[in-house]
Amino acid sequence: MSAKSPIRILTVDDHPVLREGIAADLACETDIVLVAEADNGREAVEQFRIHRPDVTLMDLQMPVMNGTEAIIAIRKEFAGAHIIVLTTYKGDAQVVRALQKTGARFSVWFGPKSERQMEWANVITYYVWPLYRINYLYANLLALKYFDLYTRDRNRFVPAYLALLGNGYDAPPEVLLKKFVGTGTRDPKLVEDALDVINKKVTELEQLYK
Repeated sequence: MSAKSPIRILTVDDHPVLREGIAADLACETDIVLVAEADNGREAVEQFRIHRPDVTLMDLQMPVMNGTEAIIAIRKEFAGAHIIVLTTYKGDAQVVRALQKTGARFSVWFGPKSERQMEWANVITYYVWPLYRINYLYANLLALKYFDLYTRDRNRFVPAYLALLGNGYDAPPEVLLKKFVGTGTRDPKLVEDALDVINKKVTELEQLYK
């Protein structure tokens, strides 16, 4: 049985101290080896061509060529490149916008502080990506509509809704919603019905606390 080959790493950062720190940490690992370093994006592309690393640790803010441009250049030649971005960008939204430009699939990780996760939710979900706002808008409108249908005729709504859930995703949402529940995201009365539900509940609360 042959020994497993170590993971080959390329580090890219314009701060020598940071590169030295990463090199020192990796030197302690038996299954990881540092094969090359680069201090700007252009050199990163050149070193990637030479060494073909398994994983590249990439900074975003660098002179000559930044990390975003380097990722684009590398992936243009090597579509299967695995790149981990290490950055001290002040805002998560900046990181995401930069990574979106690369056309690559990506995930974002935070430190253990929960407030960072909430910052991500606030910045990205509500202020950066319009599709999130549209999806949440429709989700809330439909939730109010279905709540109204449920309260009006529970015995009729519940089986229809369970049938919708049990049907899977073998058709567009609009088709499934119309088929099983009788209303969809393009229902012209969706907003009007949602406002009616809200107004009714507000009235009930006002009566309750008089």
